[in-house]
Amino acid sequence: MERTLNLTTLREALGPPQPDALPSPEELIRLIADIEVGAIMNRFAIDDTVLSTAWYLHGVCALSEAAELYTPARRQRAFAVSAHIFDLALADTERPPGELLSLAFAAQIGYRRAGQDPNATAVFRRIGHLCHGPGPLGTPGLQDAPPVTVRDFIETLALEAGVAFLGLQTTTLRILVRYWQDQLSGLADDLQEPDLRGTLFGPAQAIVNAVAAMANYLTYGARNRLARAQEYLASVLAGDAGLGDLNARWIAAHLLDLIDELAEGSLHTLLPPDTPRAVAQAFTLTSPPVLTLWPPQRELLTRPTANPLVPATNRLLVSVPTSAGKSLVSQLIMCTHLATVPGRVIYVSPLRSLSREMRRSLRDRLRVLDRELGADTPDFPLWGNPFTGEDDEADIDVVTPERLMHALRHDPENALSDVTLIVIDEAHHITQDQRGFLLEGLLAFCQTHPSAPRLVLLSAAVGNGAALAHWLDSNKPEVLFTSAWRGPRRLHGLLTTNALWDQKTTVPRRSKARPWTTRVPMSVRISIRPAQAARIAELTTSHDEPLGELVFGQRDSRDWSNKLSTSTPAYKMFAGAATYLLPAGPMLVVTSTHQLAQNTARAMADHLPEHEPAQTLAEQLSAQLGEEHPLIACTRRGIAFHHAALPTDVLEAIEDALRNDRLLGVVSTTTLTDGVNLPVRTVVITATLSDDQRAQATGVPGLDAAKLLNAVGRAGRAGRESEGWILLALNRKIDASDHDLFTPADEELQVMSALTREQALRDLAEAEELIAQSADDVMAVTQSLASDFISYVWFVLDANEHLASDQPLLAVDRLLAMQQLPEEVKARWQHLAQQTQLRYSTTSPHTRRRWTTTGTSLRSARTLDHIALNLAERVLQEIDPDSVSAWDIIEPDVLTLAETLQLLDDERAFDLLLQLPERRQAWTFYDRRANRNRVRLDVKLQEAMQSWINGTTIPALARQWLPDAPVDWALEQAVANISKTFEHYLSWTLGALIHLTNDHLNAAAAP
Repeated sequence: MERTLNLTTLREALGPPQPDALPSPEELIRLIADIEVGAIMNRFAIDDTVLSTAWYLHGVCALSEAAELYTPARRQRAFAVSAHIFDLALADTERPPGELLSLAFAAQIGYRRAGQDPNATAVFRRIGHLCHGPGPLGTPGLQDAPPVTVRDFIETLALEAGVAFLGLQTTTLRILVRYWQDQLSGLADDLQEPDLRGTLFGPAQAIVNAVAAMANYLTYGARNRLARAQEYLASVLAGDAGLGDLNARWIAAHLLDLIDELAEGSLHTLLPPDTPRAVAQAFTLTSPPVLTLWPPQRELLTRPTANPLVPATNRLLVSVPTSAGKSLVSQLIMCTHLATVPGRVIYVSPLRSLSREMRRSLRDRLRVLDRELGADTPDFPLWGNPFTGEDDEADIDVVTPERLMHALRHDPENALSDVTLIVIDEAHHITQDQRGFLLEGLLAFCQTHPSAPRLVLLSAAVGNGAALAHWLDSNKPEVLFTSAWRGPRRLHGLLTTNALWDQKTTVPRRSKARPWTTRVPMSVRISIRPAQAARIAELTTSHDEPLGELVFGQRDSRDWSNKLSTSTPAYKMFAGAATYLLPAGPMLVVTSTHQLAQNTARAMADHLPEHEPAQTLAEQLSAQLGEEHPLIACTRRGIAFHHAALPTDVLEAIEDALRNDRLLGVVSTTTLTDGVNLPVRTVVITATLSDDQRAQATGVPGLDAAKLLNAVGRAGRAGRESEGWILLALNRKIDASDHDLFTPADEELQVMSALTREQALRDLAEAEELIAQSADDVMAVTQSLASDFISYVWFVLDANEHLASDQPLLAVDRLLAMQQLPEEVKARWQHLAQQTQLRYSTTSPHTRRRWTTTGTSLRSARTLDHIALNLAERVLQEIDPDSVSAWDIIEPDVLTLAETLQLLDDERAFDLLLQLPERRQAWTFYDRRANRNRVRLDVKLQEAMQSWINGTTIPALARQWLPDAPVDWALEQAVANISKTFEHYLSWTLGALIHLTNDHLNAAAAP
């Protein structure tokens, strides 16, 4: 929004004051802001003065003399302002179709010329149903059009062709062009003419043919098609195609002026000359099609130094805002690298939802290149290297940091042996505690690897990019690429509760201390600031239909100290307010915890009727989770919740439903706020912020500036929406300064090593004290950043031993922390590394190798190794020595799954695994949802796991595990524990235990 509602921009766009013809910049800001605020209230009226101003700006920019009279910056800003206004006018669907098409084309041209390319595509998505086609097509409404002939829409055909072309949706455009050309060919036959050139229909035909030729060039790169398109457009302007179609002349003039710019932004122009043509076609022929690149993408790919498509660029940090197209950039880098450089590529994302999306995007693109995408395997396979077996032929692996580290721990010599490029998305996650340090360690290790691959880091939330770039390569500042460009504009607002004191009621209550009960109805206030230069608008939900109430027990009319628990929680009121905004488009609500996500989704669903498009999803989830699971009732009303305690396939089904417009909204924790391109118009953030006192009091981590910025970035998906709404709910009194929360300063976005945090320094001090007091030295340190650091050092020592490195601790010295810490603290961490090195050197080679593979703290690794030794001895005891042959050594027997589970149970392995500090909240059950007076229940893990493996349904498991608990609560806990325990914790620790046991067995079998 700031790009348009900005006094400097408007002054330059409007030029010298013209009081009799144009509003002043200040007046125009107020008028546009009023329209934006009205849209929040589902009112889409637009002042004639505003629309006239837009046409004036558009016309001035389009004049042939404009390039001589106005600076490029003024023309660009005038196009941006006019496009914004035309776009707002499109919301008035009562306008005639011809007028809407004219507004749409003017908006698209303005957006393209202003460098806001994805908004032009978003306009077509909104208006495409007005294009006459055969149906059914992907564009909403096309399939409903009644049968017509070209004579019926010849007046708008040129407009339709222009709008469809600038949408750059190749599948829809191809169908429309073929239909139009068939219709025009039939019309020529009816008129007994070889073609329509020179007739009333000729200009529209020339526009259609030009559009077909331009689309063909952008798709396949044939330069002769571009020249042919220019000839068609020129014939319209010269009158050779025919006379009388003013729309066609307008369209032709703009497309002819734009055509060179589109060609310069095409992949056929931007990719290096020696790049195989298949790389461009991997993007132009697959979905979503990429025919032209956006300004920051073009800038990055045309850099003279540190160009990401040049193999010599070994290090790169791309720091651009959300919706600037960094995901596409990463795909281009990977596909170009595969086509031009030998070796494999690894894409690393800390978020599984983002990994799923990347896999979906890469699958078809790699098929065009005749390359393979690695299988989607768990982070911790029960056995083997995750990059072997069926992945031998994989060209790109999409992994989490945990999966890559797992591979390195198991096989440091080969895990990166043929990897020549690693792309790390959402690199700012380095700031997170334990997962952040894991990512930091991976990057440090990869930088110091003897065959160090190329490294490309991507992030939308880096305030100290230069420092990170220096970490990657201290000699090349050009390693950093930044851009402030954004796609869709954004409208920010604040939500807060609003007490309706004039409607309060007081009645007697049975209490001597507080004999009165006062109820105060509550609404929600929405504070909108369209731009810094615009005044703040205050809106409220209906006073006649309050969203909640405050309830007080009072001694007298002045006593407001005792708020009763029957008061409506703030989340319920914010949930009710969120439903007011659902008519604008799909919504994402971001909360702090799993429970709040569920509660908020339920509260939203209570305000909504059943949503027919969501019923198929609801039935699918009901069959899997049980009808009484809380997710099902919400989903039936078009609202789902999404958090890490749900099974992966359920999360994927919810994401797909939102993409396919089958859900109205999703309530999530931060599982969906980083990098995932979901088609949501509105984001409502009810999660507490990191400096909020509520977050500090509950111990629940609040959203820091980076997480808030990424959540904000989910609003208005580039290419689908031209505007996104972001509303931040603050359950406190707000003021104008709170609007600045949406634009954190660079100081708030510093990417700092987890080892620099206060908690890490406390962990270090505790570790130093433990080591000083214990004969077990570093083995005594568990479940902290200090133990993670010790485990990392141990891994580095083991890996470098296998890699024959003469600098065993180089990867420790290359940690980001070693650049950011004060010398005194840095020395303490380095001393801890030396103590770890001493313990490593005194541990037998086989033992230290086994401990490395677990990925746990060293103390837990030792425990697992002890359990594994007992399991191996038990297996060996049951083997008859006389029955063993030489063939058994070459190909040993493998225990069945049932035999393995029985062995683990006999040796109490499951009980021992649940005693590891890494367990945290895994396999935890309670008799009721409420925290107060609830009792922890004991559910036998081995029996439960056996039932789950045998295929028992989740509803049956819930009844089996928690027969006396309420059905919905039993289902909820069953699902959460399957996800946390079976799919994550046991996948990790049980896999490590099985690996250690087999290692002991192999050692016993060795001659």
